[in-house]
Formats: sequence, structure tokens, C-alpha cells
Amino acid sequence: MVQEKIDLVDHLSIIFLNYILFTFTTMKHTTILTILLLSAIITACQPKQIITSFDECVSAGNPVMESNPPQCMANGQIFMGERIVSQPVFHQCTEEEQNNKACTREYDPVCALADNGIRCIKAPCASTDAKTMSTGCTACADQVYGYYDNSCEDIEFVVCNGEAVKGFSPQKYAKEAGSVCVDICPGNYDTFMTQIGIELCIIHYGEEEISDWTTCTKSSESCICAKAYETTRGEGIQNPEYRCVPGPYAERLVFRGGLDSLDENGEQSTMIA
Repeated sequence: MVQEKIDLVDHLSIIFLNYILFTFTTMKHTTILTILLLSAIITACQPKQIITSFDECVSAGNPVMESNPPQCMANGQIFMGERIVSQPVFHQCTEEEQNNKACTREYDPVCALADNGIRCIKAPCASTDAKTMSTGCTACADQVYGYYDNSCEDIEFVVCNGEAVKGFSPQKYAKEAGSVCVDICPGNYDTFMTQIGIELCIIHYGEEEISDWTTCTKSSESCICAKAYETTRGEGIQNPEYRCVPGPYAERLVFRGGLDSLDENGEQSTMIA
């Protein structure tokens, strides 16, 4: 009889412990779900961070384009960092370099100026094209006039043959920006005017070149996602799409009909100077 009472007590104890464990587990899960729900509500109700500078944009973890100057995109805006200024130096090819046929296979890009066959009655004349080549050695061996270090995409050409417009000197702008002063843009480039009256050169992008750019739905560290609606000569493109565009092309659109872009969240905005 005593043993039966002990067994009954043990059985009841087990049932009681299981009840407590079940209750604790249920409360634990409910608490976790409640915390997660409250966290989601708080996050959704937080206002979008206001960003007003390049440093703030970077600190917020937004994508940064490795350009010069570096560009950071946030909330549909592009913020420029400080440009690393180093004036490009032109290297004139010597006769010996032009006759050299033993260049090594490496990639140390240069921006070479090559004769394009154009001849003009009046100067200045766009008789050279600027093209990126693998090394200075291969450039000179290809009978170019000379070259600048770095690829042409990383060099900005500024037209400096005119007088200052709106009080801004193109020569001073080029010096401070680390750009190259030219009398006229290379033959394979087009021009556009900035808000302060500085005439810049941009590699020619026609409809065929633009159609090869990757389409996109948002910007990222390696992509400025913008609507490519015209060529660099101002020719409109039918049914334009959002594409990953080069930095200079995006900058040009700001001074044209506006830069229609998608930020890192895919939200659309338009920037115009």
C-alpha cells in the first residue's frame, strides 16, 4: 500500500514537471515572437537616415564607386569624395620606342594619342584619338605619338583654349582637378558643358555601345544604375532602360536632362544641375 502511494506521487510529480516545462517553453517561444515582432515594428517606424555628405554616406554603409573622385550613392543622391590630384604627364614616344618589337605581356594601362587621319584647314584640329592600351611599350610600338599613364577612362580632358566663362578658369579647374588641358577634345570624344561653364570631354558612347551596358534594377558598389536615354552626342534613344553606366556618362546626364537613377534599394530619383 505504501509502495503504491509512492508510485502515485512519483507519477504526479512527473506530470507536474512536464506541465511546468511545457508552460515555460510556450512562454519562451511567445516571448521570442513578441520581441521579434516589436523589433520589426520599431525598424519599420524608424525614419530614413538623412545623409548630406560623402563621409556620412560612407559611414552609413552605402556603396562607393572606386572612381576619382570616389562617389557614394544614398537615397537617390550621389555624393563626391575628395579627388586625388596628380597631374598626368605626357610621355612622347621616341623613335627607338616606336621601333621596339619586344614588349612584355603585362597590363599597365596608358592613354595613348594616335593619329586618326583627320586633317583640318584651321586649328585646332581633332587629328588624334585617345585610346587605352596595355602598356606604354605596346603603345609606342603601335606608332602612337605618346601617352599618359592610366587608362583613358581615368583621365579627364578639359578644353582650355577659350576664355573663362562665368568667372571660372578652365586652366585653374584642370590644375585643381588633376585633369589634362587640351585645345580640342580627341576625335573619338564628345563634349559637354558643366554648370560653371567648363567644357569637358567624354568618350563617345553611341547607341550601339550603350546597348551593351548591363541592365539593372538598383545601384551597387560597382554599378551606377541610371536611365541611359541619349548618346553622348545628344541623340535620343528609343525605349531607354536603366543600365550600369560609366561615371563620366552619369555626370554628363546631370547637366543635360537630368540623372534618372535607382539607388541601392531600387528607389527612383532624378538629379539635375
